[in-house]
Amino acid sequence: MSALLAAIVPALHALQTELPAQAPQGGNIVGAQIAIGSLFSLHILIAGLVSGAAELGPAIEFLGYVRQRRNYDRLAHGLGRFITYYFSVSSTIAILLITVLLVGFWGRFWTTIVTIGWWPLFIEAWTFVLQVSLAYLWYYTWEPMRAFKGVHMAIGGLLAVASFLQVYMIDVIASYMLTPTNPQNPVRLALNPTSYPLTVHRTVGNLAY
Repeated sequence: MSALLAAIVPALHALQTELPAQAPQGGNIVGAQIAIGSLFSLHILIAGLVSGAAELGPAIEFLGYVRQRRNYDRLAHGLGRFITYYFSVSSTIAILLITVLLVGFWGRFWTTIVTIGWWPLFIEAWTFVLQVSLAYLWYYTWEPMRAFKGVHMAIGGLLAVASFLQVYMIDVIASYMLTPTNPQNPVRLALNPTSYPLTVHRTVGNLAY
């Protein structure tokens, strides 16, 4: 054990001295723009489809239940299948962007944005977890909860709400970047004037997809 510690401790000290004291700042601006711009565009395309399906699917299921239309139910079930298939792709791209590319290329910028928008990003992270959990629960309990349709539709309703809140929290950060307000006022940060048209645009666009 002592021999193992003797080998590990010097390596840890060497690693500590080599770690940067500040957030990284990439020098290849063109490469960063191409990489981040391309992946963000791909992520937005897929995430928009997923968010729209997560809001539209439960509504279609409810309409099918009210009108007793089996084809509505099949359509909603198909949207649920689509969500489960494409959620992993969109999430992988988003995590790669946040944890690797943004930190590596524009670490100072990303650190500043996270500091300013801590609460919106914190809420967004948990609504994302809730959205993923509810999406898989909504889809995979479709047949087992056929006799409890009201409960199943309630799960779908929560999924739609979580999906909307997750998008809105991202819009709060995006609207701050468009029209900065006092970063020390979380209310002004959340109620940024450009967040409303941005949220309406993204919600309608996701549903129209």
